[in-house]
Amino acid sequence: MSQQPWVVCYDISSNRNRNRALYALRKLSEGRQKSVFECWLNAREKAELFWQLAPLIDEGDSLFCFPISQARQVIRLGQDESPLFESLMVIG
Repeated sequence: MSQQPWVVCYDISSNRNRNRALYALRKLSEGRQKSVFECWLNAREKAELFWQLAPLIDEGDSLFCFPISQARQVIRLGQDESPLFESLMVIG
């Protein structure tokens, strides 16, 4: 199974649920910035991650999972290293 780059981010109000999401994402992520994670996921890993994270989202919380197409231009602002996006235009 081939892996695809994803950016996963969340806004979870419950400390307990947020810590569980953090634990699940740390196992799969290449880099992170607080509640934003850069992951390479195959279909099985993606399904497992969504299965783990879905019950942690309460009313008013949010979870965003963005597949990153290498055919599209990505512009990244900031100076921190990104193992997921090595060849990007960095502004900042």
